[in-house]
Amino acid sequence: MDEKEKRKLELELNFEEIVNSYKHLSNDQLFDLEDVMSDRIVGKKLEHEWYDPKTCKSILYNGRVEKVNKRKNDFIYTISYWKDDETDIEAVDYCMKKIQLAADVVSGYVGKVCIVLEI
Repeated sequence: MDEKEKRKLELELNFEEIVNSYKHLSNDQLFDLEDVMSDRIVGKKLEHEWYDPKTCKSILYNGRVEKVNKRKNDFIYTISYWKDDETDIEAVDYCMKKIQLAADVVSGYVGKVCIVLEI
């Protein structure tokens, strides 16, 4: 799934549509998705694979969901990310809409996003 398709997916997602439309999702993805959509991921750890266009390589980041805020009609997660050779003390915080994280779970960007949702 390319970036354009992923952005389109973000606009269409709600939990029931995801379950009905994406029957190929693994049980792990469905559990992760349910946690994301129900805002039960604060404090949980994840792995997120991002593509770096400068180096033309994918980089796996460790992450932890620090908090969730509601802005207008969107839920925004603050996620701290750090590389394998770093510690969480060196983490950088990023804000991500709930639907963006859900799209990453569906598209595989979270284990790619392998959300290893653990406490």
